[in-house]
Amino acid sequence: MSGQITMEKVNAHIPQVWSWLRRGWIWLAALVGSMLLFGHFFTIGVNASESLKEYSLFLVIKGDKNIARNDLVAFEYVGTNPYDPRLRWVKRATGVAGDVVTVKGRTFFVNGKEMGTAKEYGKRGPLKGKTLELGPTGVIPKGQIYVQADHPDSLDSRYALMGWVPEERIIGRAVVIF
Repeated sequence: MSGQITMEKVNAHIPQVWSWLRRGWIWLAALVGSMLLFGHFFTIGVNASESLKEYSLFLVIKGDKNIARNDLVAFEYVGTNPYDPRLRWVKRATGVAGDVVTVKGRTFFVNGKEMGTAKEYGKRGPLKGKTLELGPTGVIPKGQIYVQADHPDSLDSRYALMGWVPEERIIGRAVVIF
């Protein structure tokens, strides 16, 4: 059978592989080094839900915690149940330190600008049918941000389950790839 891999075929290619490695070791080392360096400064963020309607893939600049209002930010989930606390999220920072969060009924405002209405019960996924408590209000303290996404059913700072995101949970600023 000509399509079957045998030790003879493998052994026949070993000299070619060694020849390539001798000539291309610098390229291989550069590739591995680039991958390690890239991983130290950057990561990729994927939006698996409809929360940020237009975007699905992000380049996350690790350690960039200079988050301004309306920046996209990647962070580790702040709560506990029903999501794993190591889960990474990408949302928009719609409130930063010093901004004032208020609520009227279940509608949230940041500096008087409407952010959306918090649902009383979860609509889908692990929160479906569960009571959703309102998130914090007042002046956002230094080292915290109010996050939100475009989708009205987004789990964000309107809910106590998410709350404000502390700086130590921020991975970095996210930039849209597509």
